[in-house]
Amino acid sequence: MVRKYPEMKGSVVQFEAYPMEGVRRVREGKTAYAHRGDGLLVALQTSHPTSPRSSLLSDIAPFYGHRFRALIHAGDEPGRNPTAYVNYAYGDEKMEEVYGYEEWRIQRLRALKREWDPYGRMGWFHGIR
Repeated sequence: MVRKYPEMKGSVVQFEAYPMEGVRRVREGKTAYAHRGDGLLVALQTSHPTSPRSSLLSDIAPFYGHRFRALIHAGDEPGRNPTAYVNYAYGDEKMEEVYGYEEWRIQRLRALKREWDPYGRMGWFHGIR
């Protein structure tokens, strides 16, 4: 990407790892938090300065983001479903990729959504539907 578009040299691949002891102490079915076993978050953050090519660069950035995501998933455990941390999701992921593939988890999140947001005011990015 940077070789072809040098203006994108401010882009970064971010790896985040956090202590997981506290998360793992909570029984799996006790919360609706998905992907509890994932201990590493990976994100591509594209960046470029304002320039005459800004529109082009903004248009091609998602292409490289999708390629990066495909490479990361291809290198994952064979047969593992794709997952995305909600704060780093692009917006085109399936709901299960972000909130978990277990039907009970999605049902629980929908019930919480109805209880705490009956008027649908908190539906921002990748909202529960």
